[in-house]
Formats: sequence, structure tokens, C-alpha cells
Amino acid sequence: MPHKFPTSDIAKTMKITATGDIHYDLIRNPAEHDKFLNFIGRMEKEKPDVLVLAGDTVGLGSSKLEECLNLFRGVAPVRLKVFGNHEYWSTGGDTLGNLEKLQSRIEGCGFKLLEEEPVIIGGIGFAGNCLWYDYSFSPALLPPRSSYEKKIFGGHIIWNDVHFVRLGKTDLDYTNELQEKLEADIRTLEAEADQIVAVTHHIGFFEMLTVREDFPAWNFCNAFMGSKRLGEMLHNHPKVRYHICGHTHDQKVVRKGSLISINPGSTYYEKRFLSFVIPEDGSNASLEFGGLEV
Repeated sequence: MPHKFPTSDIAKTMKITATGDIHYDLIRNPAEHDKFLNFIGRMEKEKPDVLVLAGDTVGLGSSKLEECLNLFRGVAPVRLKVFGNHEYWSTGGDTLGNLEKLQSRIEGCGFKLLEEEPVIIGGIGFAGNCLWYDYSFSPALLPPRSSYEKKIFGGHIIWNDVHFVRLGKTDLDYTNELQEKLEADIRTLEAEADQIVAVTHHIGFFEMLTVREDFPAWNFCNAFMGSKRLGEMLHNHPKVRYHICGHTHDQKVVRKGSLISINPGSTYYEKRFLSFVIPEDGSNASLEFGGLEV
């Protein structure tokens, strides 16, 4: 059963503010920290009902997790989150075991982790997890499959998950596992929710990518951005009207029929957010990136 939040404080039309790729552990000096506090203040002015963080809040600097998440307490009464691949990072131990420890710390800061269970808020369902990658966004001119498995291109371009993530299973198997869980959560919500918001860190549509014909190593890394099958699965569930993702650090909106997939587009050093209101009548929401309607 999905977790149901009390809705006495939420209007009939729900306002959601979403961001991701915070990478709080990479803030380098007081000036950058002040800039981040300004970013938080701008989100507070949006006065959303729900805040969504689409992963990569911290990486190897997980000691700063609570410091970061507590800064969001004044943004919204309901705060939801999924893991990003950087939260999988550690220098030792079992990756999945480390995630279980992070879960209790995240919930101690007042966030609901969607990996644990889907939620319903005022008739709107939310389901999500980090998702993963199956190399389906790899370029047409493929290097050997072993290059993707080893996460190295040309002998020197390395996808760093290979150093800091220990799943004990293949990327393809793990992608299948997380997608099956997400679809099961969506099916659970469909019986009770009017509309559904899916949240993943990784992307599900080719149009979310940036392809650089002059930079083969860049295109190699696109293989680790997500899974085409994620997008296909979301599109097959008509109640899923919105998909919030991150990971590519590129602000984009992809529309597939009634489904809108949105990446707020935060980068390592430039944080961005998106706000939108879900109309009660089921019509499409207007999207605003930092006050700019799309």
C-alpha cells in the first residue's frame, strides 16, 4: 500500500518544486555556500506543497548529508527524494548496505525516500527510485560491450561509478530490477491516484541527451545516462503525466503524448529548479524554470 500524507494543508491544485544534482559536498568556499543559500531562498518563495529532489544530493562527502537536507526544511511541508548514482558512491563496503544506512539518515531530516514506497498526496501519486543504465543510449558506432562494462573508453576516459559502486550484479540486471520495482509501484498507485508523478535520477528518453559528434568520449558517457526502456514503460502508463529526472546536468523538457519528462538542469556549480502546478481537471501543467514559463 502506498503511504498517504495528510492533505489538509494542500490546495486542490498541487504545486511542486523540483531540483536535483545538488552535489552539496562539492561546495568549495563561503561564496559558493552563500550562493546555495540564495538558491534555497528562491525555492522557499515558490511556496510549493511538495519538494522533489531527483538524486545526487551528496557523493563521497556523505558526512554533509544532514547539513544539506536540513536546509530544505522551510521549502515545502512534504519533501520527497530518490537516490542518485553519486549517493551510491563510497570508498569501501557493500554499496546496497551503505544505501540502507543513508535511508534512515534521509528520513531523519524529514524527507520521504521513494525507494522505500510510493506515496499519495491529495490524489496525486508519486513513485520513484534512482533507476540505472543499460547502455541503450550508447552511440550508434559502438565500442565493444566490454568497454561499457569496464566503464573505460580509449584507455583513459573513465566513468567513475566503476571505482565507487559495488552492486554485486551487472548494470543490466540492476536496471531491470529497479525498473520492475518502479513499474510495480506505479501499478499500486494506479488504483487510487488520479495522476502520477514518476521520479528517477537517470533519464528515459534519447531527447534528454546532448550528443556531440566531435567528442566521441562524451557520447560514450551517454551510455551511462539511463535506459530507453524506462521511457517506454512510463509512456505505457497513461496516469503517469509527469517524470522528473536529473543526472545529465542539462535543463530539458521532453513531451511524449500526455507525458512530460523534465530535467531541472542543475550542474555541479549552477543550481536550478522547476515549479509547476498540477491542475485538478487533468490538463497539462505550466512549467516554470526559475520564473521562466516553458
